Amino acid sequence: DVATRATSKISFRDVQEKFNVWVAFLNFEHDHGDEASFQRVFNSAIRANDPKKVYLQLIEIYSRHDQAEDVLSTFKTMHKKFNTSAKVWLSSLKFHMAAGDAPTARQLLSRSMQSLPKHKHVKVLTKFALMQYEFNEKEHGRTVFEQLVATYPKKMDLWNVYLDREIKYGAQDSTRLLFERALSLSLSAKKMKALFKKYLTYEIDHGTDASVAHVQGLAAAYVEASA
Repeated sequence: DVATRATSKISFRDVQEKFNVWVAFLNFEHDHGDEASFQRVFNSAIRANDPKKVYLQLIEIYSRHDQAEDVLSTFKTMHKKFNTSAKVWLSSLKFHMAAGDAPTARQLLSRSMQSLPKHKHVKVLTKFALMQYEFNEKEHGRTVFEQLVATYPKKMDLWNVYLDREIKYGAQDSTRLLFERALSLSLSAKKMKALFKKYLTYEIDHGTDASVAHVQGLAAAYVEASA
């Protein structure tokens, strides 16, 4: 077809540049061609590029044009073709959250856990928890984070992401309780120092002289106990 012949004659500097040209062809055919010509370019794009990237681009095109049914049918195909891809499942989860369909998103999350390799579970669960906060489902976000920190109590990156979300979206009392819980863990001196610094910064920004003094007192007691 025209797109294949045109791209075969261009010398691309890298894979991304080539992909960008195919995306331009896809957008053009979607806006100016018919369904058959769009499908032809899509099929050619899959053969010439990373298929998963092309499918994700197709989702973007359909989403921009409010073609919800096409998005859903495409995701259905992608869940079979790329069932071990965290990026595909996260894209699907975000679509449903943005559409206000949190229950379906949570059902999909369960399905994703059955399909994804275990080393990708924490990544997907963390990103899904973040989405919950963004789309006004804070309690569900907290539930996911609580499961994560219960399973991996010493993974400071999880605590930090959880704390950042609470600082941004949570109440001050619940945020302080979370800091206190994190400080009660048996962590390395380096991690404790970073945690105290984060807590102190929070109180300087949001608290009172008394709450700042409280954190400073906790830090001093920790240093003394560690000496």
